[in-house]
Amino acid sequence: MSCVYLTSDWHLGHKAIANYREGVNSVKDNTRILVENYKATVTKRDICWFLGDILFEEEYLETIAALPGTKHLILGNHCTDRKVKTDQLIKVFDSIHGFVKYKDAWLSHAPIHPCELRGRINIHGHMHYQTVGDERYVNVCVEHTGMTPIKYQQIVGRFN
Repeated sequence: MSCVYLTSDWHLGHKAIANYREGVNSVKDNTRILVENYKATVTKRDICWFLGDILFEEEYLETIAALPGTKHLILGNHCTDRKVKTDQLIKVFDSIHGFVKYKDAWLSHAPIHPCELRGRINIHGHMHYQTVGDERYVNVCVEHTGMTPIKYQQIVGRFN
């Protein structure tokens, strides 16, 4: 049986990531931790939604391509202002979106306006160590998930 996972804001190739991410000493260290945790969690039968800002440099496209599972990308702010273009991203992700309604949730990079929730939760990234302060919003930035993808069922289980 396959599982659905979510993760956000890997920032692969971010030259100053060690200044912003606790427990990370370098760009290489950030990549190693994220890839090891992903491979220990996600199998080839699983699906993973990457909620934006995954890589900053072309050299990390191969890193993403080598990860197991079906990989979907929600574009983030850094996905559009960096060297890596969408036509390159589509080669390593199975699909690319701006915003997705998935079962009982909205998947986005940044939190959406509360008026747009329409009875669903919003699973997002973008905010790193911060949160919205409303239980309908779930921040899956790696800073909140132990730098490991989190199961969709684990998230929605909190609401049942």
